[in-house]
Amino acid sequence: EIAAITAIVDARQLFHDAGHHSTNGYLKGRLNCSPAEARKIRLRARLCNLHPEVGDLLGASRIGTGQLDLLADVARHPVAGERFGEFAPLLCEQAEQLDYTDFAVAVAHFKAMADPDGSFNDQAFHEDHRTASVNVTGGTVNVHASGGDPIRAVEMKQAFDLACQAEFQRDCATRRDLHGD
Repeated sequence: EIAAITAIVDARQLFHDAGHHSTNGYLKGRLNCSPAEARKIRLRARLCNLHPEVGDLLGASRIGTGQLDLLADVARHPVAGERFGEFAPLLCEQAEQLDYTDFAVAVAHFKAMADPDGSFNDQAFHEDHRTASVNVTGGTVNVHASGGDPIRAVEMKQAFDLACQAEFQRDCATRRDLHGD
């Protein structure tokens, strides 16, 4: 029911009428749910909007939210998602007939077959979508980094480990100054 209502709210952008800027904000406000749960609900709703047959199965209680989440995940896959519409009837049939664990295996197999060379794991993608930030707030540090290539990842990890070791050494020196050896 929530996915069906969210599908309408999302498609018609009714969240604006309730004073929200996004479907996620609307869901967090109306359902008092976490951002992660709101995102899940929104993805379920979008799948139901794009593929009504999936919504029909959910509405008829022929699949559960676990299967719906797997379908939403594969439909969003950058490569396999392009073929989702073509294979939706088969995937829906499998979602109905297989238990969750077996269906998860079937979805993973579909992803592997739809993207056999693993191009989604293409290094250029990870290079183009890398981010890094260091913020100091109230005397504390917040470090975030993701993406990039394996060499940069090792370099960043080594730099972070050195910073941690230096901080540990400073803490040890401060303790020695305060309490002796």
